[in-house]
Amino acid sequence: NTAVKAAIEQAINGAHRNGKPVGLCGQAPSDKPEFAAFLVEKGIDSISLTPDSVMRAISIVDKAEKELVLGREINETLKADNMKYIEI
Repeated sequence: NTAVKAAIEQAINGAHRNGKPVGLCGQAPSDKPEFAAFLVEKGIDSISLTPDSVMRAISIVDKAEKELVLGREINETLKADNMKYIEI
């Protein structure tokens, strides 16, 4: 649900803005891999999982974290390349 995701994103951002870690417990990260990836993308600090979903979730979280790091590296490279062309 888009509204739920927006509310969760606001909560994560608000907690981090105030120097607080934020975690989520519930069934959704265990049952829906795309939701666990969403939480990682939004900067969640921790999620709880059911025992039967831990191994699958580790794989999903690892992939999402790698994609975030790669995206940051690409952005930094693009910024650096743009600066080369801007500086005279």
